[in-house]
Amino acid sequence: MNQIYQYIRGSKAHGISTPQSDTDMGGVFVCPNEQLLGLGMNYKDEMADKKHDVVYWELNKFARLLTTSNPTVLESLFVDPEFILRKDPCFEPFLANRDMFLTKECFKPFGGYAVSQIKKARGLNKMIVKPILERKTPIDFCFITDGNDTVSANDWLKKHGLKESDVSLAKLNHARDAYAVFIYPGGFCKPNGNDVHVNNLPKGLTAVATLFFNSDAYTIHCKDYKSQKTWEKERNPVRYESNLNKNYDAKNMSECFRLVQTCIEVANGEIYKVNRKGIDDEFLLNIRAHKFEYDELMSMLETKMTEMDEAIAKSTIRESVDPIFVNQLVLEIRKKFIN
Repeated sequence: MNQIYQYIRGSKAHGISTPQSDTDMGGVFVCPNEQLLGLGMNYKDEMADKKHDVVYWELNKFARLLTTSNPTVLESLFVDPEFILRKDPCFEPFLANRDMFLTKECFKPFGGYAVSQIKKARGLNKMIVKPILERKTPIDFCFITDGNDTVSANDWLKKHGLKESDVSLAKLNHARDAYAVFIYPGGFCKPNGNDVHVNNLPKGLTAVATLFFNSDAYTIHCKDYKSQKTWEKERNPVRYESNLNKNYDAKNMSECFRLVQTCIEVANGEIYKVNRKGIDDEFLLNIRAHKFEYDELMSMLETKMTEMDEAIAKSTIRESVDPIFVNQLVLEIRKKFIN
């Protein structure tokens, strides 16, 4: 691997690291010529550790991500010199022309990334406050008509002194996830299944009710349960304990505000200020220290999002990145390594 650029990224480069912060790194490498000139069977456009704390992009991928104003990659051109660990002279043109990558195309990925962080913060809030303790089964999402109302399938069975195996279903035409209910042995929920099922029924039976299976809610539940278990497995125990009392992930919330404020500054024609020291580092560190309540932060964030939208609407910065210019930068570096 021909590494031509390496830098420290993340909270340390942002000037808002804490004693618990890891050292995240990023970089750019040029793959060997044979991987480009042959079939590319061993070509890798990215190398990273399991947690993506350390990420290196192959030159082509790095350049393509820059043309789409990817926030993570764009940041690499604007870190303070003290955070640059390695810089080959061939990479200098990217740094010298970094302002050309600050365009209106930044707004969508910046805003989108901020929204994703908000969703993470809200999702983690839910996981912390109302964790999913068990994976439910399809029967928990089934409801059966009972007079002029519907009740859960479990309550209906209990009320009528029945077991799930005492009941069979038949699909109702022209009705999504709706079934006729018959008192006939067979059951309608397999122990390890992800759906309700119908059985072959003798003629002459009369349906006693209608069952509705909320399949969409069941799918969402399964997805949320999987996310919960993945998060529990991979979460940082120290970070989890610090978030537990405040019911939100402080790092995600801090990242939301940083991204939105950065987008506002770029929209106003300012440079990309990766290092927040002397700007809003105290505020961001206060968020990370849980000095705000969740609802208070969400209210402030909504105000900031409105400010961001207004700045974007009035922005007069460059429209887009010139792909021909970026292509030329890549070619010049390739030529050096071919020679």
